[in-house]
Amino acid sequence: MGTDQNTEVSSALNFLKGFIFGSLAGAGFALLFAPKSGKELREDIKKKSSELKEEADVALSDFQKKANAIIEEGKKAADTLLKEAEAKLADAKKKASQVLESGAKVVEKVGDAVEKATETVESGKETVTSKKQKVKDAVKAAVKAFDDEKKSVLKEDEKA
Repeated sequence: MGTDQNTEVSSALNFLKGFIFGSLAGAGFALLFAPKSGKELREDIKKKSSELKEEADVALSDFQKKANAIIEEGKKAADTLLKEAEAKLADAKKKASQVLESGAKVVEKVGDAVEKATETVESGKETVTSKKQKVKDAVKAAVKAFDDEKKSVLKEDEKA
């Protein structure tokens, strides 16, 4: 319940207490100071107590109606807040799901990129190894050709 509702209930209770106490005090003073016989006094007391009971019943009924109205307002407010909270929770779940889905796609793309990069590096290694071997073979062939030429030139120099 809100503070306003607590104040309203408290005010209604204080009014009811004051009403009953004031009615009893007023009736008591009226009976004590009225110049009547015992029988009339008893009848007046009976009549006044009956009136006070009826007034107290009416005041209590009014208080119960106000209290019930306040309780109903509190229930409606609680239901409204609950519905709002459920809607916000559903929205948050939806957004979290979207973020997770988006994150999963990013992770998948990163995984694909890593896989492609790994393939490219492996292919590059193979190419470098192949080219390196060709260069070695070419150098060996060049050295052999040089040696052969050198031998040929030396033989010609020896013949000359």
